[in-house]
Amino acid sequence: MKSENFEMVAKTFQGLEDVLAGELTRLGAENVTPGRRMVSFTGDNEMLYKANLCCRTALRILKPICKFTASDPDTLYDMVKEMDWSSLLSVDKTFSIDPVVNSDTFTHSRYVTYRVKDAIVDYFQDRLGEGRRPGVRLQDADVMINVHIDGNRVTMSLDSSGESLHKRGYRVAQTEAPINEVLAAGILLKAGYDGQCPLVDPMCGSGTFLIEAAMIAANINPGVYRRNFAFEQWPDFDEELFERLYNDDSSERTPYYRSRHIAQSDCDCREKHQAGRSRPLGRHTDQADSKVGRGSRRRHTRVQSPLWRAHIGRRHSIAVFHHRQPPQKCVQRLSCLDYRLSG
Repeated sequence: MKSENFEMVAKTFQGLEDVLAGELTRLGAENVTPGRRMVSFTGDNEMLYKANLCCRTALRILKPICKFTASDPDTLYDMVKEMDWSSLLSVDKTFSIDPVVNSDTFTHSRYVTYRVKDAIVDYFQDRLGEGRRPGVRLQDADVMINVHIDGNRVTMSLDSSGESLHKRGYRVAQTEAPINEVLAAGILLKAGYDGQCPLVDPMCGSGTFLIEAAMIAANINPGVYRRNFAFEQWPDFDEELFERLYNDDSSERTPYYRSRHIAQSDCDCREKHQAGRSRPLGRHTDQADSKVGRGSRRRHTRVQSPLWRAHIGRRHSIAVFHHRQPPQKCVQRLSCLDYRLSG
């Protein structure tokens, strides 16, 4: 039975909103509207599950449940306490609160967390008695509540993702400062990479670009390696529907270039070893060589994150070479994309 449509918000990095909007549109989302570091859209529970499973450039998927205005912390407390929390939580569940605050009135996000937590706890204790309340858990809570305050406008949302979606679940080990998986996938998609030509990363580090490229090439959903999603703890979770979507591999494909489809290299043997341990698609990768490397006349995409060790915590410059002609003729087609890495 198909559920009713509702509003959702997909969070992303600034600069990737158009890529994420395209992903959601292809998945069948309706009313797709890009904003700043987010894309709003509508859909049903199936769309919610697909967005978490399939979107490469989404950091998390939120489901707004209430919007109101609050001029002070006491009003915030009263409005939150009036919500029907019994339909979302029970005394045997745990919850956490993630505040995002941009307001002259609410200047401390931690205080917002305390007031919202108190309102939810008091809601249950007033109805069920002292001590009868859901527990608070900072990590891995059953229900994650996002509180977004812009001025005096408050949006309460359920976080359907749980851990940020950049945590794909495929890493066995990683280097000191791997590039965020969502950012890596977004750079590849913005560069036009679709898996139809070889890709080379001569500074592979822990192999994030390689792994994301391999998953794009084989059209493997980025969420299939995750242990769980937060929506699996919701009262209306449709396990049968989710299992059908999770196990559907009908859209997966064999990459066009079977031989040396994705090539890697790194001057640090330890980094290269970590990349090898993390690859979910090792059969599509190999060490970079003369067939797809410097001076090659075979069209290919080269992507690299240079000098990352010297820029930990600073601005990163990602150079993407998209070769549709022999590399020596493509110097003018260099596209430098600057992003500030966060989180």
